Amino acid sequence: EKDIVATAAKEDNSPASVMARAKEYFMTNVRKSVDLEDNLQELVEFVQEQTNATGVYVGKLVFPAKEIDEEADDKAHLDEEVPKVIKFMHASKNHEFMVDCVLDQEEAPISHEVFKEGEEEAEEAGEGEEGSEAGDDKPVKEKDIIESFKHSYVAEVVREPRMNFKKVPRLGCFMAVPLVYNSCLFNEALEEAVEDYQVVSKEREEQDKLKAEKEEQLAQAKDGEGAAEEDETEWKEIEFAPFKTFKEQYVICLDTLGQDRQFSNEEKRFTLETVLAYKEAWEAQEIASLTADRDRKLEAMGIERD
Repeated sequence: EKDIVATAAKEDNSPASVMARAKEYFMTNVRKSVDLEDNLQELVEFVQEQTNATGVYVGKLVFPAKEIDEEADDKAHLDEEVPKVIKFMHASKNHEFMVDCVLDQEEAPISHEVFKEGEEEAEEAGEGEEGSEAGDDKPVKEKDIIESFKHSYVAEVVREPRMNFKKVPRLGCFMAVPLVYNSCLFNEALEEAVEDYQVVSKEREEQDKLKAEKEEQLAQAKDGEGAAEEDETEWKEIEFAPFKTFKEQYVICLDTLGQDRQFSNEEKRFTLETVLAYKEAWEAQEIASLTADRDRKLEAMGIERD
């Protein structure tokens, strides 16, 4: 019992540490998912619980829908000749009115800002500052994710003319975080992965034959002259190409409307770190799924794998 009390006393129960432990537990379960799109509602509820946000809602950047003929293909309903819009798909309790809400760039400029190209990407989160000069042993300071992870933040929504209110404006803040990941689950990526596997396997087989021939030549030279020679050939590493991908773009929005408060830095960091972890888990899950799909197709083709 004394050991338990001592352990509890040593445990860091600061808000940041408590949220970090909650995030790890949440992500452990998320990583077991076969499709993280199915877990977006859980993400919404988790972020709201940990940040005490008034509302959390998730939207996807898509082309707007248009009327189509019944015999049209599966993409004909998308109007790809106009700018994309944000279609909200999930929302926390009491914010269900956001589900199926569609906002264009004029209606929701702050949320659309997170998708602008040419600015810092979420992948840069956690990177250190510029390296020190040679001989400088000073540790490189890690960047605060609040600075390195691109997002939008409005401290006082009633003072921001670009804000879009679906209900009566109330005091509070607003935060929009991009959840942009590289998706590889589409047919073209699978076909290229299967072809790449065959090409790489053949190149590796040919290289192995060359290595064997070289070793045999060196062995014969040693037997004939008694002088051992080493293989100085630089063999290149033959690796599989990265899977073909395209960007899937979501935005996580949260606010404190009606609470008349801002998100603390701990709550901001928690949100950004959670979204980044979710993005990385989503990409890892899709890579694992495509690898399994590729291997099944190779097996069906009668091609042996290493």
